Amino acid sequence: MLKNKSLLKTPEDENKESITLIRFDASFGLHEDIEQTKQQLRYLNDYLIIYTDLDESIRFIQSITKEKIFLIISGSEALQLLSQIYSLHQLDSIFIFKMKKIQYEYLLDEYSKIIGIYDDFDDLYQSIEEQINLVDTQLQTFSYFDKDQKIMNDLSKTSNEFLWYQLFNYVIKQLPKNQQPKEQMIKICKQYYQGNLKQLQLIDQFQDEYQSEDAIQCYLRRSFIYQFINKALITKDIDQLHIFQFFINDLSQNLEHEHEKLLSSEEKILIVYRGTKMNKEDFDKLKENQGQLMSTNWKKSIFCSD
Repeated sequence: MLKNKSLLKTPEDENKESITLIRFDASFGLHEDIEQTKQQLRYLNDYLIIYTDLDESIRFIQSITKEKIFLIISGSEALQLLSQIYSLHQLDSIFIFKMKKIQYEYLLDEYSKIIGIYDDFDDLYQSIEEQINLVDTQLQTFSYFDKDQKIMNDLSKTSNEFLWYQLFNYVIKQLPKNQQPKEQMIKICKQYYQGNLKQLQLIDQFQDEYQSEDAIQCYLRRSFIYQFINKALITKDIDQLHIFQFFINDLSQNLEHEHEKLLSSEEKILIVYRGTKMNKEDFDKLKENQGQLMSTNWKKSIFCSD
């Protein structure tokens, strides 16, 4: 792995977000500004690991089980890495950088996970940003509850997940509300994002300006709060969720208030739209559960019809 002169994450650090961004290039740093490249990529996804050794990168990629991997590959060993890790389910998106586009375009047909081939960093940056936004919608999965199942003996795994999220929403609202959880949350976030100037600025802004009624808009910005909470919900990390209890409580109350406004309005039916990319397994599960209760693992952003 590349020696860490900045506050870049290391493989030993826990990833509090849902995506691991890996840059592999055996000659990284010979032809570009290392620190500037690190910082720019961390603006996209804080958990960034840079490898120059092929075997180390393969071992690390194989060890990841809880996050999706975005992989940027360059250099003469890039194709060797690709052939050894492509089939791993955790590998989501591949970006080929600083390799001759015409020479390697055939790879786009052979490997569907390759998003593109880039010789300009700005184009690479934009493509990664777009894919991160797309993957965010995939990470919010569904859980189901079959109302005809016997409560004591026949609850399936998905039904248990459904109940888990409902109970979590209930319990979080019973916790006392004061400033201590907010201060603890901010302290932990600042420690985690050391060296990431973009996220630290957002944390300072949140600390100075946040009001309870801002919770929905704050969450929809997909900043550090959105990333932390979504990862904790996907992995059912109770300790992490407890750290964000004050914000989750605000968000739930805001949503309840919006729901009450809707009920008291003349609108009897509200049509909303939500787009997401689903794999075949999830889509088949959705079809199998027609007529059952369905819950998402967190609050989803939606678009209202005109």
